[in-house]
Amino acid sequence: MIKRTGKGKKTVVTIFILFIVFTSFQINTLIYEGKGELNEMNQRVESYEKDINTLEKKKSEINLNIAKINENSEIEKIARDKLNLVKEGETVYKLIK
Repeated sequence: MIKRTGKGKKTVVTIFILFIVFTSFQINTLIYEGKGELNEMNQRVESYEKDINTLEKKKSEINLNIAKINENSEIEKIARDKLNLVKEGETVYKLIK
């Protein structure tokens, strides 16, 4: 049987303590990095949610515009104002300054 001297026991204990410290440091590093990634992902989610809200508002506005345009009176207004069209038999007078 091998007997260990006091110096050998101290070396084993020292190595064990260093191993525990090193392992604890590595675990803390992994946890910290994980939290950083989690925070970054949460920020991305918030940004995407804002983008979704903005796009949903734009979609609602577009749908309202489509509903307006589908009304005959709105079509007529656009035709007269933007395309300078007139109904058959109408006479248009322009005022010149």
